[in-house]
This record gives sequence, structure tokens and C-alpha cells, in this order.
Amino acid sequence: MAPAVAETGTLRIKTEPYAEVFLGRRSLGTTPLFNVRLPVGTHTLRLVGPDKKAWKLTVEIKAEARTEIATPLEELTRE
Repeated sequence: MAPAVAETGTLRIKTEPYAEVFLGRRSLGTTPLFNVRLPVGTHTLRLVGPDKKAWKLTVEIKAEARTEIATPLEELTRE
């Protein structure tokens, strides 16, 4: 029997200003991010802006679908 393969989707995210994006302790990179593959499900991302303030963003990733987000950081919830 073949091992189960976790379903994934992709995330595109653009913020103003730019921010470093974290999933848990893992950095996904700095915005804008294109086609970041993530497991299906709801994830809370941590975004750290150039002023070092942290923001929270919850995203839902669907199987084989692209989730696109474009937002100013100040519209997000402060961490």
C-alpha cells in the first residue's frame, strides 16, 4: 500500500508594506509571496512588518486550489 499523501493547496499573499510571513516558527519568506504550497486546512500566519510589529492572519487552504490575499498590514489583527 502506498503511503498517504497529504493534500495541499497554494497561497499567494501581498501586503502593504512588506512583511516576513511565518507558519509556526518556519519562515515562508517576505511578501509578496507566490505559490507557497501548504497543507489543506486553516492556518494562522504571523506577519512581521518592517517596523517589527507582528500581525495575525488566518487563511484557509483548499485542496489543489489557490488562496490569494492582498491586504494592508494595519487591517490585520495585532499579535
